[in-house]
Amino acid sequence: MFKRILTPILLVVTAFALSACEEDEASAIAAAQACLNEMNSTLSKTQLATKAAECRTLLGTPISAKGFTVLCSSFYLEEGFFGSKILEAFNRIDDTSNDSSFSLMSVFAFNSESNATSANNACQQTGVKTLQVFGDVTVAATTIGKAFPGGLDALVPDDGTPPSTADFEAALDQIDTAEEFEALASSVISLSNNLCSSEKDNGFGEDVCPTLETITASSDSATIGNCMQQCMKNGKGHQCTADTSITCP
Repeated sequence: MFKRILTPILLVVTAFALSACEEDEASAIAAAQACLNEMNSTLSKTQLATKAAECRTLLGTPISAKGFTVLCSSFYLEEGFFGSKILEAFNRIDDTSNDSSFSLMSVFAFNSESNATSANNACQQTGVKTLQVFGDVTVAATTIGKAFPGGLDALVPDDGTPPSTADFEAALDQIDTAEEFEALASSVISLSNNLCSSEKDNGFGEDVCPTLETITASSDSATIGNCMQQCMKNGKGHQCTADTSITCP
């Protein structure tokens, strides 16, 4: 479901990781971006967190779209989004043994819920549609990951290895409280608003927007979260038991 959305987003992250500072950038942004360019997959999780915090200190409080883009990216680099993790995401796109969209989404579960929230807040202020969608998917994936037995620490290892599709599905199965459904609904509503209001017409969201628009038509957030869970688990044609008028497109 998320395959066509996340593929171009991965290319954005890859490009950022390889980018250099532009001479005309503000000094704080340039310093922060140079700092982020020093982050790589050889650093431990603790070292990545320390370095990312240092870079965000150099950046300060962003006031421009460019600043928020740097801030947004800092959280993904802290979570280990480098070559191997991005390659794993692309591999999951082509994984024919599982639902590739579901498998791909699992890569975006953060080890830290607060980082997922902060990343999303920054990404939403970049004005970049792909990064805004990136933030929405990250919050949704992390919300699902929280329900995994043992929590996010158990689901997302310190070495940054993405959770398996089976583990991610196990986490999805554990979502059963109103609070969890409402948290999932919030990210799904934002994803639908960001993606389906304009991008659907050029094909970018044609695979997922029918599902999102059908699910988010409900006025009840718990129903939206419940139906999203069931559509992800059971696929097209499944009728959402929380609202018998909703059938997963």
